[in-house]
Amino acid sequence: KAQETQAKYDAQAADQGLSELNRTEGLLQKGYSSKKEAARQDFSMGLEKLSAETGIAGEDLDKQYTQALQKSGLATAGTVEKKKSQMWSRIQNAFGRGQKDLLAGLGKQMGEVEGWYEGEKARISSERLKFKRQKNLAEEQQNAWYLGKNV
Repeated sequence: KAQETQAKYDAQAADQGLSELNRTEGLLQKGYSSKKEAARQDFSMGLEKLSAETGIAGEDLDKQYTQALQKSGLATAGTVEKKKSQMWSRIQNAFGRGQKDLLAGLGKQMGEVEGWYEGEKARISSERLKFKRQKNLAEEQQNAWYLGKNV
């Protein structure tokens, strides 16, 4: 009789564990979405910063170009124009490298988020299986026959 009573409590504990896992699974989904959104926002902010820095460099280039034209006169404007073209090329290359770095960082962050999420899903699945087995065992113990049962 004591074993049957204990089995009843074990089954209730397993049910409670399953219920908590369901709640945890819901929170996991929210955490997953939040982590993905944070990674996207980091990327977006980095891209805005890179764009702003590149914009500043472009403005600086235009100022330098105007000053060089004023100092040099029309005779050497071709040389100044060539330097401006080289500077724009450098700015574009720097932007391209910065953008690749940002994309690589986003990829790394998303990979970490996916790894965390899949690991947590596997852990929850394993825990769920454990609780189901405990519940099944407890139910078998509750239904087991013993001398004096149903008397």
